[in-house]
Amino acid sequence: MILLNAVTITGSGAPVIDDVHYVFDDSTSFQVTGSTTSGTGTATTNIEVSNDGVNYMVLGTVSLALGIATVTDGFVSSARWKHTRANVTAISGIGATITVTMET
Repeated sequence: MILLNAVTITGSGAPVIDDVHYVFDDSTSFQVTGSTTSGTGTATTNIEVSNDGVNYMVLGTVSLALGIATVTDGFVSSARWKHTRANVTAISGIGATITVTMET
């Protein structure tokens, strides 16, 4: 499931509401990928979660050193949250883009 697709600016995406897996104790993986079109850059992305859809907290942070070749990092969580969103808090570099995916 794509949380953010090739974003170039800071900000959060729309939350994903998970009524199915919320009931079960499944693991969820998060992957952040990014690159630039020229030179180097950086990006920081928070995975934010909430049970009420209003008050979000940071579940984890992924920081990437960007370059022309695509780089990726991520983490796994076994915590259950009903609402999940990705929030790019910093992005720099010529043509820098970030994509965030989630899998349960």
